[in-house]
Parts: sequence; structure tokens; C-alpha cells
Amino acid sequence: MVSGSFIESSSRYGIYIYASNDNKIFNNNIRNNKIGIYADSARTNRIYTNNLIENKDQAYDNSGVNSWDYEKTGNYWSTYKGSGEYVITPGGGKAKDNFPSFKGILNKVRTSTNAVSATERG
Repeated sequence: MVSGSFIESSSRYGIYIYASNDNKIFNNNIRNNKIGIYADSARTNRIYTNNLIENKDQAYDNSGVNSWDYEKTGNYWSTYKGSGEYVITPGGGKAKDNFPSFKGILNKVRTSTNAVSATERG
């Protein structure tokens, strides 16, 4: 679980998930990173109520089976233009937030300038 973090100004990824399943990532402010959330070979993660602001690429998801919303609540994307779902193109375009927010989500967060990663350990 990654929650309540302010992740800013990473030259690579704000949150990096590799081959890790069934995580919850919510209530984070992710700003000004190369890629806000990077999900590589990760599946069935719940990613919701995050603010993704001014990242070069907001997110990457190559599995398409992560949930980018939860109970009709999605994420705030600073690049969202307000027309239906938000498609996460990097990674193949299979992933989407069905309920993107038009306004930033108020999140109580702690400050961090370090990237966060979750990887499966075998």
C-alpha cells in the first residue's frame, strides 16, 4: 500500500510497480516526475484518488488489468480534458480510469521527494 505521500521531481518514476499484484495506491500527490506511476508487469492493483500533476507522462501500464478507479472514484489527471474516461496510452493503451476527477483531490499527505517502488520478492 502506498498512501498519503507527496512524491515530486523524480527524474524517473514517482511510483514504480514491477511484477507486483494486489496493491492499493491511493491518496497521493504525484507531481513533476518523468512518469507519475509506472506499472510494469503488475496486475490487479487498485490505483485511485491520486493527484497526477504535470508529470511528463502521467502513467504507464502495460498489463491493462490494473484498476485505475474504485467505486466510481478515479484520479485527478492534470492533462484530462473532461471527455469521458482517461486512457493511459503509454504501455499499450489498454488501461483507463473510468471516473477521472475534474478537480484536484484533497489528500492529507506527508512530504517526500523520493520515488516509491513496489516489487514482488520471490
